[in-house]
Amino acid sequence: MYRIFLFAILILGTISSYCQNWPRIYFEYSRDVYVRDLKEDYDKGILMAGLNGIYSSDKWCAFLMKTDINGNILWEKKFGLLNSYRCAAYTIEKTEDGGTVISGSINKYGILDDIDPLFLKLNPCGEVDWCTVLQSPGDNYGTDIIPLHDGSYIGMLQFYGGDYEHIRISLVKLDHSGQPLWIKHQAQEDTLIRNEIGLDLQILSDSTYLITGATGLSPFWIDTDTIGEQIWDLIWDIPNTGAGMAYETFQNQNGKLYSVGGQVAPIGKPLPILFKFDKEGNTKYYTYLVDTIYGGEAGSLCLYNDTIIIIGIEWSDHFSPTFEGYSGALMTDTLGNIIKTRLLIDELQCPMNIIKTFDDKILVVQSYFLGWQKIYLFKLNENLEDDTLDPRPFTYDSLCRYPVTSDTIDLDCGIYVSVGDIPTKEQYDKKMKVYPNPATSTLNFEFKNIDSEAELFIYNMYGRMIGNDIIRKGSSSLQKDISLYPKGLYVAVLKTSTIEITSEKFIIQ
Repeated sequence: MYRIFLFAILILGTISSYCQNWPRIYFEYSRDVYVRDLKEDYDKGILMAGLNGIYSSDKWCAFLMKTDINGNILWEKKFGLLNSYRCAAYTIEKTEDGGTVISGSINKYGILDDIDPLFLKLNPCGEVDWCTVLQSPGDNYGTDIIPLHDGSYIGMLQFYGGDYEHIRISLVKLDHSGQPLWIKHQAQEDTLIRNEIGLDLQILSDSTYLITGATGLSPFWIDTDTIGEQIWDLIWDIPNTGAGMAYETFQNQNGKLYSVGGQVAPIGKPLPILFKFDKEGNTKYYTYLVDTIYGGEAGSLCLYNDTIIIIGIEWSDHFSPTFEGYSGALMTDTLGNIIKTRLLIDELQCPMNIIKTFDDKILVVQSYFLGWQKIYLFKLNENLEDDTLDPRPFTYDSLCRYPVTSDTIDLDCGIYVSVGDIPTKEQYDKKMKVYPNPATSTLNFEFKNIDSEAELFIYNMYGRMIGNDIIRKGSSSLQKDISLYPKGLYVAVLKTSTIEITSEKFIIQ
C-alpha cells in the first residue's frame, strides 16, 4: 500500500494539466491571506473566510469571499480596519434564512489590546444582522459556531487568558439576535484533563455537541447534551507514543465517528492518523495512514460516502530544518486503507478544509506560502483529478434583492459582554432575566413562576439603591425606563418579604 502511495507522489509531482481552470489562486499579488474555512452556499457558489493582512506586524482584518461554481470571484467582504484594530474569521456556517454566521476574534473592545471572541451574523446580502463580542482578559477566541433549528446558536470559546489554567474551552448559547444566554465551561469533571484545546465543534445525530482537540499530549473529545452538560470524554492514549492532536471529526449515517490528526508513533516520527469511535465514546480503531514518510499529520477530512473518506495530509520524506515537504489528499476506506492519492503542492502544509459539493465534487482549500501567503482552491473529481469547468448557468445571491458588492465594514458590535457576566445555565434558568445587557434607555425584565408578591430593587456599583418596583404574583414582565441613570454597572435584586430570590448584573452604556 505504501509503495503505491510513493509511486503516486512521483506521478503527481506537478499539478495536473487535466484542466486549465483548477486550481484557482487568490490574492496572488496581495499581502498575506490565510483561509480558515470553506462552505458551499445555497446557490451552489463557494464561500471562503479567514484573515487578510500583514500577520507578522499584527495588522489584519477578517474576510468573507464568494465565488461562482467555477471559482470566479463574485464579491468579497472585509471586516475591520487594518490600522485601527485586528479582526479574524475562523469558521462559517450557513443559516436557514440563507445568511452566514461567523466565529472569530477582534481586539476593538479588548482591554490593553486583548483579543476577544467574536460572533457575527450576516444576511443573504452579506450585511451585518448582529455582532457579538465576549470580552475577557488575555487573548481568547471564538473558534466555532453552529446554527440551531430554533434560530439560536451554540458557539465555542478557546481561552488563553484569564483563568486559562482551569477554564480553556467553553460553550456559549446565543439567541436569534446574538445575545448570550448562558455559558458552560467544559472539561471540569476529569482531573486528568489539562491544557485542553478545542479545535472543532460538531452537532451529532442525537443533537449532542462534540468537541474535538487535545489535552496534554493526547487527542481528546468531549460530548455534551444540549445544555452543555458533559456526557462523556475520550482521551485516546496510545501506548509508547508521543504528543498527539485531533483536528476534525465527522459522523456517518450509521452513527460512527471518524477523526483525523497527528501522533508521534512508537518509531519516533509524527505521522498522520485516523481514529474511529462510536457515539458513546468507545474506541473502535485507529491507523497510521502512512508510515514510510519522515513525518506529517492529517488535518482535515470529509466523508465522501459511507465507505469512502477524503483526508487532507502533509508529509516530509526527509529531515529539513526549513520544514520542507508536501501537501496532499488521500482517498481511503473506513479503515484508512489508501485507494487514491493526490499531491496538491510542494509545501509542508495540511489542507485547511475539504468538503463534498452537491454534485459529488471535492473542494480543497489552503493558504500556501510561495513568496507570501495566498489561497489555493482545488476542485477535484472522484479520481482526485482536477475537475472540468461547469457550464451550467446558476443564478447567484437570489435571496438578495440587489447585487451584492465588495466592501470593507468597520464593525460596530451592538453587543459586547464580559464573559464573566454571562450566566451559567443554572443562573439562566432562574426566575428573572434582564435584557438587553448592556442597555441604553430601556431595560426589560422577564419573570418565571412568581408565585407570591415580590419587590425588584436596583443598586448601583456602590451598593446604593436607586429604584424599586413591586412585582405582583403571576407577573411575567416589566419594562423600566433607565434613560436618566448614569452609565455604569448595576445589580437588579428580586426579593420576597423574607428572602432574596435572584439577582442579575447589568450595564448601562
